[in-house]
Amino acid sequence: MVVDDNEINILIANRILSKWGFELEFARNGKEAIEKVMTRTFDLIFMDIQMPGIDGFETTSIIRELDDEYFKTIPIIALTASTLQDENSKFKACGMNGHILKPFKPEEIKNIISINFSK
Repeated sequence: MVVDDNEINILIANRILSKWGFELEFARNGKEAIEKVMTRTFDLIFMDIQMPGIDGFETTSIIRELDDEYFKTIPIIALTASTLQDENSKFKACGMNGHILKPFKPEEIKNIISINFSK
């Protein structure tokens, strides 16, 4: 699932990931992402950090607190335009498994996917 409130980012992610054969689902905000993750199983979540309402940090924390091992282990990758060092600790603190900087680079996405699925 790709969680992002920006239509252009959704189109770019869709173009890159669908070429690789991924079946994609999209959520436009944190609330929608939480609702979808509670009703459907995903292999991976790309989570935008800055969204209106519930941001990506809080959305990830809420997902991690849900009562099932699936919610604690599903890989969640931050999507961010920020290069601030202090955000790295926030990614880990809320339960994210890594991050990708925007604008998306296909090789970075491929690398983060291989890291999370080679275990």
